[in-house]
Amino acid sequence: MSFTEETSPPCETLPHESLTLSNTSINAVGHNLPSHKAKRKRDSETIAEESPKKSVPGTQERQIPVPLVCNYSSKDLPPYMVIVQKESDCTDSRINPIMVSRVISNYVGNSITEVKSAGRNKVLVLLNKYDKANTIVQPDFLKKHNLKANIPAFRVMRTGVVKNVPVDISEETIVKEFTSQAKILSVRRLQRKVKKDGKDELLPSLSVLVKFQGQVLPRAITFLHVSFPVFPYIPRVLMCFSCLRFGHISSGCKSSPRCSRCGQGRHNNTDDRPRKNLPPKCCNCGLEHFPSFTQCPSYIQQRQVYRHAALENISYLEARSRLGISPSPALFSPISFSSFPAPHISKFPFLPPLSRSPRFSSHNYFTASPPSLHSELL
Repeated sequence: MSFTEETSPPCETLPHESLTLSNTSINAVGHNLPSHKAKRKRDSETIAEESPKKSVPGTQERQIPVPLVCNYSSKDLPPYMVIVQKESDCTDSRINPIMVSRVISNYVGNSITEVKSAGRNKVLVLLNKYDKANTIVQPDFLKKHNLKANIPAFRVMRTGVVKNVPVDISEETIVKEFTSQAKILSVRRLQRKVKKDGKDELLPSLSVLVKFQGQVLPRAITFLHVSFPVFPYIPRVLMCFSCLRFGHISSGCKSSPRCSRCGQGRHNNTDDRPRKNLPPKCCNCGLEHFPSFTQCPSYIQQRQVYRHAALENISYLEARSRLGISPSPALFSPISFSSFPAPHISKFPFLPPLSRSPRFSSHNYFTASPPSLHSELL
């Protein structure tokens, strides 16, 4: 299966899950998108020492679009996922799954199939009726309990890349006049970088990023009887330029800033860096390279997570769990294994393969005979 994957160095842009009302792209929070020259400077100096308010030449200022409210439709397949959190003004953000289950059960009855913790300060609720899930996420519905709920965008929206679309076809034309099995929510034309008079310039490319309503991607969209194939979109890996960890950006980082050369706390004076005259040491894997190096084992793991989540239409948390990758790997610290004897293979019997759960089955494309709703029920 073909797909489009961004293999550039990690960036500090918002992930692609956000639904938008306009065809405006999402602004990078805390940093503008750096040019190629700026990325090289970041590697040669230090990521952590750059100011988040610093403007990088060759970038475009973009407005943050108004988010769309996510709701399930009768065409979506169960389970219907809802994420519950505490209200932002609560002093204690910790949340108990049992408390959440008791509160929501009063409104949806026996529609709940599972309740479990979903990372820090979040509870995941699975339901078997889409209308009940939509009821929970209504504004102010759970406010009296100091709770708020939302439907993850990846459960009701898919993002794809369409190539070879002439530049004279506007984004508005694609939204209004292109036909698709799934409703087109928004379109953004991707840009390519070219050198002009010694400066980097962004020009429109032939590829467009299309967000579709629903849980499956159409195989193609058509315009004037011409078919354009749709490929799954795999975004670039997010990396915080403050703490140098993956999965978030500096504007929402709660960790202390780190030096990209040694992985320790940020130094007030660059001359105080312990590895000033030594090769940099990655704080994510311990090897001698900068954290933004694209061949870093930790970066490659994160890219696998992004790819798996995009192709299987699951959350990053679920993708990490399936791949056996820790969501928050600890900073590298050398461990000596010399005191541990090598175990014999006979002590590790072969286990039968696990059967794949149909709970989050991949429905990446529309098919001639779509799966029945009954076959997907838990």
